[in-house]
Amino acid sequence: MTLWRIQAVVDESPGRLAALTTALALCQGNILDLTVQPDSHGAVDEFFVMAPPSVGQDLLVNALTTAGGRDVRMRQAGMDELVDAATRALGLAARLSSDLEELPGVLLELLGADAAEVLPATAGSTGEAATPDSGDDLHFLLVPLPDGSTVRLARRALVFTATEAARADALVRLAERLSGSGRPPEPASHCHVVLSDESELLVRPGLPGDASAAAQLHRRCSPETRRLRYFSPRHRLSAGMLERLLDRRYGHTLVAVSPQGQLVAMGHLLPTAEPGVAEVALLVEDAWQHRGLGTVLLRRLLALGRCQGFAELSAYVPPGHTRMLRLLRRVGAAEEFDMADGLVRVRIPLSPVVIASGQPAPARSGG
Repeated sequence: MTLWRIQAVVDESPGRLAALTTALALCQGNILDLTVQPDSHGAVDEFFVMAPPSVGQDLLVNALTTAGGRDVRMRQAGMDELVDAATRALGLAARLSSDLEELPGVLLELLGADAAEVLPATAGSTGEAATPDSGDDLHFLLVPLPDGSTVRLARRALVFTATEAARADALVRLAERLSGSGRPPEPASHCHVVLSDESELLVRPGLPGDASAAAQLHRRCSPETRRLRYFSPRHRLSAGMLERLLDRRYGHTLVAVSPQGQLVAMGHLLPTAEPGVAEVALLVEDAWQHRGLGTVLLRRLLALGRCQGFAELSAYVPPGHTRMLRLLRRVGAAEEFDMADGLVRVRIPLSPVVIASGQPAPARSGG
């Protein structure tokens, strides 16, 4: 029997994964492990499949492609790759805690790469990586380190995903903390911020006790502001919706409080059905708009999402909401138009790690 590690990009719609698993079963493939990882072009389903020697790579690729998989890639795997992912990560974290110099090797093992090389913090560095034989179908992950250098990981056949980039980034942040040079693991829960007009607000986590103040905020907002947030000018939110927005079991909410104690803005970070993806949304009272408050809340939500381990954030924006689209572009968002709902879906990658394919990409200069 042969163990294969297989990747396939799949559209997020009901039945797609079932079609792939059925196709593998018809090829006498036994699925030993399955993960679903978000990426910019759809979910990447990754399988470990045991198949008879008579079932070759071409047959499996054709079966998965016919079943709806895109960009199907595969390589033979070793049984050591079937270790439980959480157990592997914890073991590698323990190893890193005893020797921070092990970081490149730990990154290699965490992501199942074939080679790792540390590139110095010099602009345009293109030193040849210690990669497998030249000419292979190689893919690269560039992981910036706090000292400005970069770890370049290389892997045959299988592309690196946004989820893997987030894992690499999380491991680097752990190394920062262990070395004593890292930043706090989360943004301070309470902070005072000064806006462009020099007014000062308190930003803190939303609490269940804020339900009444949140309801008043919604009533004070104009119909247009509510429409841009909820895609309809709803005058009030139901008690159930307010409860979900302010309950940590369903996500994270930040609120901005004026010196008079009024709640004047809310920002939400809500996990979605896509693994590793959370949705962000903002509501700022009309009287407090155009002062930079939305930017403050969005940047804090991005930091919070990164600390929570999300690979990317997404937002749904009406096409005419130019201010929100401009704000999202400033933080590195990529846009795609969703014809079904008539909305612009914006994706915001959270990791500074760079994914590349083909020829080795140059390391970014540090700083």
